[in-house]
Amino acid sequence: MKYLKAYEDFLKPEVENNEITEMGIHDWKVELILAAYNKADDAGKKAMAKTITGKESSNLVKIVAQLRSLIKPEIDELTTELGLDESANEAKSSRYDIYKKPIDWKEHPTSNGSYIAKVGKSTLEIISRGYGNWMLKVDGKMVLPTEDAKEKTAKDNHISSFNWSDDMVGALKHTAQELFESAADESLNESTGFSDYEKALTSHDWYYQMSDSSRTYDRGEDEIRNIKKIYADLDDSDKKKAFGIWADLYKKKYPDSDYAKGIKQNDFKGY
Repeated sequence: MKYLKAYEDFLKPEVENNEITEMGIHDWKVELILAAYNKADDAGKKAMAKTITGKESSNLVKIVAQLRSLIKPEIDELTTELGLDESANEAKSSRYDIYKKPIDWKEHPTSNGSYIAKVGKSTLEIISRGYGNWMLKVDGKMVLPTEDAKEKTAKDNHISSFNWSDDMVGALKHTAQELFESAADESLNESTGFSDYEKALTSHDWYYQMSDSSRTYDRGEDEIRNIKKIYADLDDSDKKKAFGIWADLYKKKYPDSDYAKGIKQNDFKGY
């Protein structure tokens, strides 16, 4: 049996009779899965073991044996199922990087002596109000300088304490930076919410019950439980949107069925 040895081999896999052979434990995605398993706590290891082998009690030897038995499409599917999907992580990291970068302030085109910047889809403005008065606006809403921003500004200017007349612009720039760095951390660590529901629902195998594989069936049941759990934690506004997404997807998956038409949102549990 031939094995894929490295990233380059993953891109150009060896073949036998024009078919991809067993992935092998040195494939880069398999190594990613094992690295995540080794870093996980006990609860995380049990969750990964159940996803990979179907049993929480499976040890590393059994996990490796299961991984060696999978072919490329199954490894791809498993990587996504474990939350290690490359595109999803890249999207989250790029969003994180955008908010963590130093804000690039420019001269305001319509307000003399003022500043403007773009961070993601947000517009930031530091507007001069005359006589040394300034205000920070984020998407049109005024934001007051934080105490930490004042302390940083005092250090920047090598003075013992912040003075309103010294450098209000500096304090407002630090405040804006803190605001978006905080948003970056929340974005990176978010684990629940409407976006998670949408992702779980769209990636769900809607036809798992038709499979002859017990592993596929169990995974489908686990996915539904997870979808319902995420839905239960949504606020009323997000539940309304989630119900709409589910109904639209159901109609696409089962165009000949009227089941979705008979479900009322108050009775809907997420799936």
